[in-house]
Amino acid sequence: MKRLFAKLSRDENGVAALEYSLLVGLITLVVAAALNTGTISKDLKTIFTNLSTDITTAATASTK
Repeated sequence: MKRLFAKLSRDENGVAALEYSLLVGLITLVVAAALNTGTISKDLKTIFTNLSTDITTAATASTK
């Protein structure tokens, strides 16, 4: 049993994958928190609404 714990303490396989998965999880939480604050999500909605309106206007004008 003592040898097993010694071997596991020296084994570094999978450590990088674990670190990357924790980092991705942290980034996901930060992005989700930022988008749920309301200000950013409203700003993004406004940007895409304006973009959609501009594209529709341009498409309508080009067909006349």
